[in-house]
Amino acid sequence: MANGQQISFLLAFVAVAMIMPAGEANVRRDLHAQAVGGVLSDPNLEASLKEMIGASERAKEKVPVVGNSQMVKDCNRTYGAAIEHLNKALALLQGGIKTPEGFLELETIVKEAMTDYEECDRVFAISSRPSPFIINDTYLKSLGSKCNNIAEADAHQT
Repeated sequence: MANGQQISFLLAFVAVAMIMPAGEANVRRDLHAQAVGGVLSDPNLEASLKEMIGASERAKEKVPVVGNSQMVKDCNRTYGAAIEHLNKALALLQGGIKTPEGFLELETIVKEAMTDYEECDRVFAISSRPSPFIINDTYLKSLGSKCNNIAEADAHQT
């Protein structure tokens, strides 16, 4: 069953990696057309953040199934912190970003969430035990990188 889940996560990752960039070019062209009063919102970035939040919430829901060791509790805590960071980033974006610095601030917040995922992996690495969350964390970090790439590009367009 775990192998089936690994394949599912891999297929989902590949699908996202192939489908999302196709629409990105059109979104970029329309980004400035959506500027209202100098406030920008990028629908592609918003969709990516929402996917990252949803994937983090799904990963957090699986934590109790894995057990109640201190390492698992640490991962539960870090997933919670990551979700808080991502909700903060989403609120910033939905509130409208007026400057390149706003997109860079969003990028920093997403990096904090990515650090949370790395912390989950680290607690297992210290114990020399394989992390049951490694596939989730790898996928989440790839989504975070994608969000940061979009935010960085948006910062250069404002």
